[in-house]
Amino acid sequence: MGKETKIQLETKHGKLITYTHTLNNETCVVIRSEILPRSPFLRIHSSCLFSESFHATDCDCASQLDAALEYIKKMVDSLYIYIKREEE
Repeated sequence: MGKETKIQLETKHGKLITYTHTLNNETCVVIRSEILPRSPFLRIHSSCLFSESFHATDCDCASQLDAALEYIKKMVDSLYIYIKREEE
């Protein structure tokens, strides 16, 4: 069975509610605002070490992440799944 934690996180995109779930050494972070009984905005993102940590210029993963979090900040109901695993 995996391990789950819940954290309210202050970011440059505002306050986010995060749920971190770890299973088989893979971490998935789900960030959301209030979920209403309709279809929320959903974004699934795989981690990208070089773009997100080192700001590599030949990859747009960090800018996609930033744009999605900005959009989530404006939405009432949204869900963002961040998978800590590089694309192969």
